[in-house]
Amino acid sequence: MAKNKYTLIDGFGIVEREIMRGMPAKVKGFRRLSKNIKSILHLLPRVDISEAELSDIADQVGAIASRIEKYPQRDMSSIRRRCSVGQASLEDIYDLFDSDPLVGRSNPMCPELEYRVVGETVYATGNLGVGYQGPPDHIHGGVIASMFDAVLSRAEQVTGSLGFTGKLSVRYLKPTPLLTDIHFEAKAERKSGRRTVVKGTLSVDGEVTAEASSLMITLK
Repeated sequence: MAKNKYTLIDGFGIVEREIMRGMPAKVKGFRRLSKNIKSILHLLPRVDISEAELSDIADQVGAIASRIEKYPQRDMSSIRRRCSVGQASLEDIYDLFDSDPLVGRSNPMCPELEYRVVGETVYATGNLGVGYQGPPDHIHGGVIASMFDAVLSRAEQVTGSLGFTGKLSVRYLKPTPLLTDIHFEAKAERKSGRRTVVKGTLSVDGEVTAEASSLMITLK
């Protein structure tokens, strides 16, 4: 394993890649488990199943949860401190970022997006399943807002800053369908001290379905 040390600002660029040289084997295991759990999350909302079968599956999943519960929890505070001072290992970066609910592929709640950075513009694409449904056959507005938060944060990060969201505004132009390729585009518009304004759009088949603006506050 490489001896390089990493900082918080390195996190996005590392975990957004599906395959990376040096990815710890345990992370691959967490991602595989997360993917299987996510499959369940997308099947449950519409599955037609008998009460007896449903009860049996619930018991099996409960047994797995009890099995996992026996293992110790990782000390995330220590991991974050090492990331904050540039002393994080690659394992630390994955422990912190890959469990994130918006960008972490080890988290089954994460709406997976594939990121691409060109200059200071961030592009992100995805295809969301039924587990993220709001109106029938369309993505929940809250999920869209959370994805915007992640994409706009990434756009701030590529400028060399890393901060938290001070304000997020989303304008929904029309419903965004599930099970369809979606495309985000975002770029930092202006910076003033620790404040960065970032804007972005969400589109389907070339038509914008939502647009957003955020005020990012750079970490000290």
